[in-house]
Amino acid sequence: MPIAACAAGIGVREPVASRLLNGKERAMQKRRRFKQVLTLQERLTAWTEETKARAARLPPGPERDALIKKVRQADVASHLDDWAKSPGLQPPT
Repeated sequence: MPIAACAAGIGVREPVASRLLNGKERAMQKRRRFKQVLTLQERLTAWTEETKARAARLPPGPERDALIKKVRQADVASHLDDWAKSPGLQPPT
C-alpha cells in the first residue's frame, strides 16, 4: 500500500479513496528489482563484523545489548542459510 508523508514527516498509509481515479484503480507501480552482488552469507558476515565493532566501542548498556542481540540473530540466520543449502537436507517428518 502506498505511503504518503504527513505534515509531521511520518509515513502514513494512503487512504483507499485517494488511490482511486474516477472510480478506477490506478495502474500498479512497477516493482524495482535489482540483483544482489554479494550472497546472503557474505552480507550477513560483513554486517555482523561491522556491528560487533560498533558494539565494542559502546559502553555497557541497553544500546550495546541490543546490538549484540542482533549479531546473535544474524549468526542464527547464517547457520539457517547453511542448513537450508546443505545437500543432505531432509524434509521434516
